[in-house]
Amino acid sequence: MHTHNITLLDEVKKQVPSSDEASQLTEFFKAIGNSTRSRVLLVLLELTELCQYEICYLLEMEKSAISHQMKILIENRLVKARKSGKEVFYQLHDEHVVSLLTTTKEHLYGKENEKTKNE
Repeated sequence: MHTHNITLLDEVKKQVPSSDEASQLTEFFKAIGNSTRSRVLLVLLELTELCQYEICYLLEMEKSAISHQMKILIENRLVKARKSGKEVFYQLHDEHVVSLLTTTKEHLYGKENEKTKNE
């Protein structure tokens, strides 16, 4: 018969996220879950910093569509922006985002993108 370790469960229960924390996590993953935003994140992972024109060019999308996506990525602290003259440059927010994307790519495709190599 299975026994329950109530002491352990009580300790873990203290660490269960609140509904607000869970909602924040959900919104974060929703931001990544859009294919356009994922593509933006992956090109920024490869090229470090891009202006809006470069992102539009790479993804073959209009400026207005990219602006909307960038706003969501910035709100979720996945991307940060800096202005230089009239240009806005984007890069991944910090090393946590770089690590998250790198680890995810390794998980999906293997350490050196083995999926592509084996096809």
